[in-house]
Amino acid sequence: METTDNAEQLLEKLDIVLNEYDNQHGIKVKLDNKVEQYLNYSIEDFNRLTPDQCGEISAVLAIYSIFIQKEQNRQSARVRWCESVIDNTIAQYISQYKTQFQTFEERKLLAINGNSFTKKLNDLRIKASTRLSEIYGISSKIDLYIRTLLDLQQSKRRNHAS
Repeated sequence: METTDNAEQLLEKLDIVLNEYDNQHGIKVKLDNKVEQYLNYSIEDFNRLTPDQCGEISAVLAIYSIFIQKEQNRQSARVRWCESVIDNTIAQYISQYKTQFQTFEERKLLAINGNSFTKKLNDLRIKASTRLSEIYGISSKIDLYIRTLLDLQQSKRRNHAS
């Protein structure tokens, strides 16, 4: 029988496989240490930028969005992997939880919580899902900033040309 330690070790092995794949086939992203500063700019900070600075910062944020996308893909893979292992593990004994008035989801949750290995995997799945939700929010913010900076760049160039 699998243990809770095995769940974490198996997930670490998945991370190793994902890292190896990423090293062989992934896009290498060099992060600018000013990204956090850019993501916390105020309206006044934006107004002080030149058109060229708007373009440069939007490029830095676009590169950062590639990094965020890679992290989003990693967390999605972790969620799918946990779900797959959970389903394969509980398939053999989920029928033990069948009563007349329980839905499949209720029986599935009982089966997950009835086994320390699948319970640990479910906890890891929830953690990855939570991280994924956070990443979606960051990703949306970055996209908004990039569009805003490019619009501001065009506006400043038009005003400067007039």
